[in-house]
Amino acid sequence: MFYLCKKIRDVNPLKNWNVSKCKDLKRIFFSCYWLTDISALENWDVSKCEDFSAVFSECSYLQDLKPLRKWNVSNGLSFRSMFSSLGQLTDITPLKNWNVSKSKNFNALFYSCEKLSDLRPLQNWDVSNCENFNATFYSCISLSDLSPLKYWNVSKSETFYSMFSKCKSLSDISPLFNWNFKDSHVEYRQMFYECSPKLNKNSFKKLKIKALNSDLLFNI
Repeated sequence: MFYLCKKIRDVNPLKNWNVSKCKDLKRIFFSCYWLTDISALENWDVSKCEDFSAVFSECSYLQDLKPLRKWNVSNGLSFRSMFSSLGQLTDITPLKNWNVSKSKNFNALFYSCEKLSDLRPLQNWDVSNCENFNATFYSCISLSDLSPLKYWNVSKSETFYSMFSKCKSLSDISPLFNWNFKDSHVEYRQMFYECSPKLNKNSFKKLKIKALNSDLLFNI
């Protein structure tokens, strides 16, 4: 609807919009490059929405997600690229209590959020129904600590392609050693492509991936 409206800085006129019956918000603010103030969306009823794909993708200067902290996203099935390329984003605490338990798709959710380093708000997310983690944290170059993801249940996911690719500060993947991967057909190519040179490639043998070819974790 506001796709590629690069001059929008705030969405105050939308404050009283009734979106309570909307099931698809896909790309509604995609590439609203200068959008910084979304406080008007705080009381939006998004409880019936199933597709949140790219809602704020490429809103390059958006930093404050506090207006989203009360959003009821419990019917969301896809969060694909919802916050991708938010280059100034550092704090995702407002997402801490989101119920994402129905989601099947986190593809590129935080893709290229280059200043994002603290994933603690995600530690209690129920991702047990997710089938796609492709590029979820791709090029999050400030990300170094994966411990908040230690207890994620990823057993239904079929693909982790490039999930942490180009996370250039990432040198420790030990929090993922307890992850239960689905089976030998899981797609894990480039999962850690171009991460920190300090990343110990021998440690990947501890990942519970059946028939693991560790070279594929790094190569194209």
